[in-house]
Amino acid sequence: GALAALMNKPVCIRAAKGQYVVVEKNRKVVNANRRKCGSWETFIIRKDSIYNTAWKTYLSCQPNGRLEGNRKRVGSWEKIKVIPQKGGTFAFRCMAHGKKYLVAEGAGGKNMNANRAKVGSWERFRIEPKKGGQVRKPRPPRAAASNLRGLMNKPVCIRAAKGQYVVVEKNRKVVNANRRKCGSWETFIIRKDSIYNTAWKTYLSCQPNGRLEGNRKRVGSWEKIKVIPQKGGTFAFRCMAHGKKYLVAEGAGGKNMNANRAKVGSWERFRIEPKRR
Repeated sequence: GALAALMNKPVCIRAAKGQYVVVEKNRKVVNANRRKCGSWETFIIRKDSIYNTAWKTYLSCQPNGRLEGNRKRVGSWEKIKVIPQKGGTFAFRCMAHGKKYLVAEGAGGKNMNANRAKVGSWERFRIEPKKGGQVRKPRPPRAAASNLRGLMNKPVCIRAAKGQYVVVEKNRKVVNANRRKCGSWETFIIRKDSIYNTAWKTYLSCQPNGRLEGNRKRVGSWEKIKVIPQKGGTFAFRCMAHGKKYLVAEGAGGKNMNANRAKVGSWERFRIEPKRR
C-alpha cells in the first residue's frame, strides 16, 4: 500500500544515513551523498524502472556492478524491481546481471552500485514524496556547446537515436544511418559550416528535393550545415540552404538520411563521438 502511493509521482530516495540519491551532471555517476533533495535528486518510480526527472534518464544496472543514470529508454539493464523491507524501507533489485541489489556504499555519503547479493542496511532505502523547494535545473545545451568545441576539426562518428552510425556509401551519393560500427566510411570531421567525410574526401550536401548526398568536393551553399546543441548532449544538423531544413535519420536509425525536416524531434537528434583508433 505504501509503495503504491509513491509510484508514478516525484519522489526522493534516501540511504540509511539519510543522504539523498543523486544522478550527477555527467549522467553516468550515481551517488548517495546529498543533504537536500533538488531536481537532480528527484525520481519517478515506475512499474519496472526508476526515472530521473532532471535528466530524463533511467537508472541502469551495468554488468560490472556499477549503477549508471544515463539511459534514455528501458531495456533489460534498466529494469529494477522495488521490494518492501522492514521499517517502511525498500530495496531495489536489478532484473539483469544476476539480479543484484542496489547499494549505497557506506550506507550513504559515497557512490551507488548494483552488485549486492543480499539486502542489509546499506541496501535499504526510504522513499519520500518530493516536497516543494529550490529546483536546480540542468543546463544541457550549454554543456553540449562546450562539448561541441572539443569535437570540432577532429575525426568523429555520428550516431542516430537508435545507436546506428551515419555512413557515406561507396557511390558517395547515398547517406545512411545503419551501421553498427564506425569504420572509415563512417568517419567525419565537423568544420565550422560543413561536415567532411574522411574516407571519400567529400562533404555532405543538402539537396533541393530534401535528399542528403555525400559526394561534394567543395563547400558551396548546399554544403553549409550548422551544428546546433540539443538536450541530453545531442546535436541537430541544419542545412543553410533550401529552407534551412534539418537532417533526419529516418526511423531514428537503420534507414537512409534525408535533409527535409522543419523541426527537431528524436529522429533529428544525433550523438557525436570521438573516433577511436
